[in-house]
Amino acid sequence: MGESFSVKPEYVAGYGKLVKTVGIDQVAKIGGFGRDHARSDGGFTGLMELIKDPVDTYADKLGDRFYSRGLNAAYTGDELNRAAWAYTGADKYSYTEFNDVNGALTGYRDFEHPAAFPAGTDPTAGLHAPAQQDADIRALLDDVGGTINAVDDVINFVTGWSPVSEIVEPLSGKWTALTQKGEVLALCGDAAETASDNLTSALPRLDEHWDGGAAQEFTAYLGHLTDAISYEGPLNRTVGEIYKSVATEIEKVAKFMVEVLGKAVDKIKDAVASAWIPLWGEYKAYKTVREVIDIIQKAKKLVDELRTAIEEVKTVVEFAKDPKGFAEGKLEEKLAPIKDRIAQGEHAARVGADLTRLADIGDLTNAPTGRYQVGDHPRRPGA
Repeated sequence: MGESFSVKPEYVAGYGKLVKTVGIDQVAKIGGFGRDHARSDGGFTGLMELIKDPVDTYADKLGDRFYSRGLNAAYTGDELNRAAWAYTGADKYSYTEFNDVNGALTGYRDFEHPAAFPAGTDPTAGLHAPAQQDADIRALLDDVGGTINAVDDVINFVTGWSPVSEIVEPLSGKWTALTQKGEVLALCGDAAETASDNLTSALPRLDEHWDGGAAQEFTAYLGHLTDAISYEGPLNRTVGEIYKSVATEIEKVAKFMVEVLGKAVDKIKDAVASAWIPLWGEYKAYKTVREVIDIIQKAKKLVDELRTAIEEVKTVVEFAKDPKGFAEGKLEEKLAPIKDRIAQGEHAARVGADLTRLADIGDLTNAPTGRYQVGDHPRRPGA
């Protein structure tokens, strides 16, 4: 583009139709899916209750952001439709629509014969909430919890704390529910990038048929809009990995409960069963508790560490509900306590790339807060 002006209105109208379609049928729908399925539901009990509110708030804020981007895209599509009519030189009253009752402006007629701009890959086609899986170890964990409940008084007498309240109750949540929420966020992130690509990949074709100041300003506007939409990819995948890392930590503690603590508690239970012999039974029960005290203390320590991990995640998720603040100079600081946990396994490379992209705060701070407007002089030459 140079200091010139040229336009084929049908291409402006056609691209406007694409922008509106992507805004309403793709971006806004992705946000609705995330708001509906990334919120907490059954299973957020015990320690998981600590992150219930942050999880809900994050899902709501996600929905707000997608709705705002989608709405701006839809309004921008309407503006391009209006601009296309104006470029034809038609009298504005021939394409302007008014309310029959009060005469208020309601919009503009669809441009006749717009150029076709396919909407690209439908990012909403794969938006199906994964089913919540029942952890294979859950039933075994419940059995161990019941056994611990039977010897709670004995362990409390020796240790000074209740294993039921300190170990069993904190693990009452359904950690697979948190895994599912993480998968939902990953779907939203991937879908957002696809929607953004649908707009950017079609832009060169519009550039071939629209030149001038208004066209240049639109290209800049669209770049900011698509960058903001695309930013949702690394943001939501990262938060999703955080969710899944917590679920993994909870499951590790649950496995210890079943595989190690369960055997120790069985020994105590057997000792308590012989308590019908005066003094000897009580002595044997207390002696057994002391013999396995290290295992019991380790179980409590693991739950305490898990509580700390969840508090760290709570801080990060609460911070991430404001992505601008999340990324603006404090990203590394906030993620430091949990970065090693989320940057492991088969997704390590992608997590690393996403964290790098998140640091590019400009994609977010430059997000448009309103629609594009062609201005009073749509035929102005380019700079």
